[in-house]
Amino acid sequence: MTSFLIKNMFSQWLVWHFLEVPKNILRIFKGFLLFNFNYFSVPFLLKTFFNPWRRYKESYGRGFDLKRYLETFIFNLTSRILGAIVRTIIILIGLIFEVFIFIAGIAVFLIWIFLPILLIISFYLSLKSLIIGYNSGTIILIFNLAIIFLVINGFLKERRRKTKQKYNLDYETGEVLSKTENFAKRKKIIVSEKILLHFLLKSKIKEVVFILNRGYFNLKEIEKTLKKEIKEKKYEGDLSAKQIISEAGKIAREKGKEIINAGDIFISFAQNSAYFQKILIANDLKKEDIKNLVSWFERSEKEILEVKKFWEYKNLLKKGFLGRDWASGFTITLDQYSFDLRKEISKNGFRPVVGHKKEIERVERVLEREVLNNVLLIGDSGSGRKSVIEGVAQKAFLGRSFSSVNYKRFLKINLSTLIAQVTSFEETEAILDKCFKETVKAGNVILILEEFSNFLQGSSSLGKIDISGTLPRCFLSATFQVIAITSFEGLHKVIERKPGILNLFEKVEISEISPEQTLQFLENYVGFFEKKYKKYITYPALREIVRLSSLYIQDTPFPEKAINVLDEVMVHVSHSTTSSLVLPEHVNHIISEKVEIPIGKIESKEKEVLLDLESLIHKRIINQNEAVKETASALRRARAGVQIRTKPIGTFLFLGPTGVGKTETSKALTEIYFSKEERMVRMDMSEFQSINDIPRLIGSAQQDGLLTTAVREDPF
Repeated sequence: MTSFLIKNMFSQWLVWHFLEVPKNILRIFKGFLLFNFNYFSVPFLLKTFFNPWRRYKESYGRGFDLKRYLETFIFNLTSRILGAIVRTIIILIGLIFEVFIFIAGIAVFLIWIFLPILLIISFYLSLKSLIIGYNSGTIILIFNLAIIFLVINGFLKERRRKTKQKYNLDYETGEVLSKTENFAKRKKIIVSEKILLHFLLKSKIKEVVFILNRGYFNLKEIEKTLKKEIKEKKYEGDLSAKQIISEAGKIAREKGKEIINAGDIFISFAQNSAYFQKILIANDLKKEDIKNLVSWFERSEKEILEVKKFWEYKNLLKKGFLGRDWASGFTITLDQYSFDLRKEISKNGFRPVVGHKKEIERVERVLEREVLNNVLLIGDSGSGRKSVIEGVAQKAFLGRSFSSVNYKRFLKINLSTLIAQVTSFEETEAILDKCFKETVKAGNVILILEEFSNFLQGSSSLGKIDISGTLPRCFLSATFQVIAITSFEGLHKVIERKPGILNLFEKVEISEISPEQTLQFLENYVGFFEKKYKKYITYPALREIVRLSSLYIQDTPFPEKAINVLDEVMVHVSHSTTSSLVLPEHVNHIISEKVEIPIGKIESKEKEVLLDLESLIHKRIINQNEAVKETASALRRARAGVQIRTKPIGTFLFLGPTGVGKTETSKALTEIYFSKEERMVRMDMSEFQSINDIPRLIGSAQQDGLLTTAVREDPF
């Protein structure tokens, strides 16, 4: 048996050493060769070899003037020669590096193939040196042992990763199952889900630790209960460990995986185990939360692994490129009043863009077109309009977009800064006109105009200007491309009134992302906030931010309102509490302060009022039992969170003749539960009998609404 295992391991090592690793070496160096070609822009420089340097060329003008013709010819020829010289130098440097990488790749490949023979020879020489008495023999021997250790360690790691345990479990989860089965065998009991869960929770598997910590499980209480029930052999109604793992296999296959890991087993427990579902309820979690936690871990691990593999071609592409801008014109004025997204990406890396996949693809398609290739992004502030542009810019940076979009510069004009630095409207217009001309001449710029409606306003004050006369002339050039951003209000009030401008753009509407995507968005920022504030953010806190923001904050879309709340919660926990954790109660506190509505656990004073609400109202109101009872019940349901959240707390129609207590009941309720009578918004509906009176009630662009404004300013 031992000899068979040794032979099997040896054959696996042969395959790994002489097939798998060499294949990876060739793939890695192929990536380096392709990246080097891309970095030095060799194909592009060859294609534009005789183009003028930075598009510096002069027109021959009208009519024939020999002197002017010769001067222009010499200038243009010099520009082309200068461009060709610089491109030749860069191409040669790129080719030298290409040859060097090729030779290095071949050398590494051959050294790895012949490594066993080289180590044997090296061992022989080191031992011979030691016998003779040379100190160098010791150094060589230590070096050889270090190489052998690294090779064996690499082989064992790869073998461990690929080894399928029982039921196609990964190595670590297989170890957990093995302990589970051995324990059951010793105790002569069934291999129950509780035993599997017990050993899974005790394991130090990275994914298990992440789920338990981020999920804020009460681990001590869970383990205490599990030990007690295992000791008392309470297995009635339990699933077997095999059933849990079988369902985990289905979950893994749905993800496109062959091997089952700890996360799949956790999801299986959440979906199938009644016992584990009780644990979730006790820890204020749901089945979907376990899925989200597993997804969060897998996504984070994938990103970390990708960053570590710096040699991968897609990671090398993030280093940027050299020489592509030399075929484009200078943008001296434009650079002074704009922000370069490409430089930002190069400096700060690639921020994950959550959602808006269809919108990003649509923007790319519009920019690729020959005509009507300008985009007007329409959406509320905070809905992700800038994220869409960032997504397109990232793909263009990597060369993963369409050919006419790839490697272009995305420059965002800062209109407010421009207006603040000049003294007159004419000067502002002249600078913008110059910026637009530079954009046309450069040929590799896509302009971003934020709050586009501000560029079409008649007044030049407060960050506004009217350039509607300048823009159409620029759009005559195919190299002048714009991504404009505006809100629905700006579209309807300003842009639609200038159809000549609107017809130059293809409209793309940006909707807010879903709550599920917002949760993922917040998860991406957890590392940043934890590093900044030195606090640990729990998953229930993130979930509560998304839930409460969706319910109570209506004037800002996702994801902006959620990230703003998270930032405020972090400040609150850092400066106003001694907690090292960010918990749901901290979120409740901040949201409650923001919207002035009691949220979270009911305080003792409020609890007393709610429980005794009928008696307190009856101190002012005689009889009217049914009205008082229904009103009090509605308030209790609302505060307990069991009513439908898309509807009001309660809708009541108090009927009866004058003087029986209809208005007094409303006043009593307002004073007792809502602190004071002034919180009641009272309106005489006889004043709202015609259609023209509706704007006074609900508001319009010209005036506030008597009802809506009062509720918005004091919602509780």
